[in-house]
Amino acid sequence: MSVDKEYIQSLGNFHFGKQTIGEPVVNALTGAEYDNITYGSKGEYLLWCVKVAGDFGVDKYYFDSPEQYEMANLVRKEHIITIPTDLKAKWRERRTKIMQQM
Repeated sequence: MSVDKEYIQSLGNFHFGKQTIGEPVVNALTGAEYDNITYGSKGEYLLWCVKVAGDFGVDKYYFDSPEQYEMANLVRKEHIITIPTDLKAKWRERRTKIMQQM
């Protein structure tokens, strides 16, 4: 996926949706709703999810992949984050299984 670095730098924070069961999941980087993926559905497991403790509970941020999350943080110069290769592999295996079930 190609991402415009200036666009990422212009973002104040990552996006997250209403996080209500049945509502569309939102891409944390772009703010776009995912087609046919809603909170509480198996589709959530197709995405890389980052949970962050907030003032009122836990916020979930969804990305297309672990690499999208790494790149977004690197470009925003917020943190240099590298997801371990074995975690990426496990995520891809789980994602493949879920896609086969859908």
